Amino acid sequence: MRYAGSDIKFRVTAVDERLDLDGQDFTITVKNRWGTVVYKVKKDECFQDSEERWYFTLESVPNGVYYAYFVASVPDEDYDKLTATVTDEHYLTSVGVCETHCHDTSCCQGSRHAVKYEDVWTADLDEGTYLADKDGNLILTSDGARIQVKPKQ
Repeated sequence: MRYAGSDIKFRVTAVDERLDLDGQDFTITVKNRWGTVVYKVKKDECFQDSEERWYFTLESVPNGVYYAYFVASVPDEDYDKLTATVTDEHYLTSVGVCETHCHDTSCCQGSRHAVKYEDVWTADLDEGTYLADKDGNLILTSDGARIQVKPKQ
């Protein structure tokens, strides 16, 4: 269980083939179970690792159940505006409460989503910040290199 006041990091990965997180602006809005906006994360507030994957941090998260609402504009040649909006919403995390939250099919596994979220942790070493597992062990690439988290630009 997570505890209130924790900072939580997530990796966001595009699942929908129309999405290119590197080339498109996106916003992730985090709401509590009652629909109140608790965090709004813009692309320029996210960061990348040395493998070019995208991450974001929620700071000092209070007790509650949280849902992520992802919005991005993608090219669409068949539409007059030449862009379409891709939206995605599903359960993100629970803090200080039991995770038995899924009462509708929109958040359950098996639903088709445009993005997915994964909990991540980091370890600070003298020369930088690196991805780590929940026990603080460094995560390595297939060739044995550490994966460094790039500072925000």
